[in-house]
Amino acid sequence: MTEIPLHTLHLALRLFSRYCARICPPTARYAVRIDFRQYVDRITLHEVRAFCGVPGANQYVDLADFRFCTRDAEWRLYYADAAGRWRRYGPRPASRNIIELLREVDADAHGLFWGQIDGKSLRWCNAGGRCPGCDAQSCGILGVVRDEADYPAGRVR
Repeated sequence: MTEIPLHTLHLALRLFSRYCARICPPTARYAVRIDFRQYVDRITLHEVRAFCGVPGANQYVDLADFRFCTRDAEWRLYYADAAGRWRRYGPRPASRNIIELLREVDADAHGLFWGQIDGKSLRWCNAGGRCPGCDAQSCGILGVVRDEADYPAGRVR
């Protein structure tokens, strides 16, 4: 087990705090919210759902695991399979920049983090994909410049 360097940890925790605070719309926070847990060598992103309507009883659904490898000074991305085991994410398995990996989780092109219906990620407000509002919110959270020409008003990507 390798420990995350203190400076890297502080930057990552600040990024995850901002991401989790802004990703879930206020209208849905009573039912589900996005949160994370910090461990010695990793940060796990998960959904927190109310359990059986009991106040304070929560169910945690793991979404993504970001593990830091000290030897290579890079973050490695994992997803939880159907049995709850962590599997290495193949399309972008590692990066020195944790924001790139968080963008990969947010986009969920392969439906491994948020699940899918009819080939579309459940991360967004409808099964058709990102609406312009979801896309603008995602771009703002992750610091991506959005080109308005690519997203005409009302078009779902």
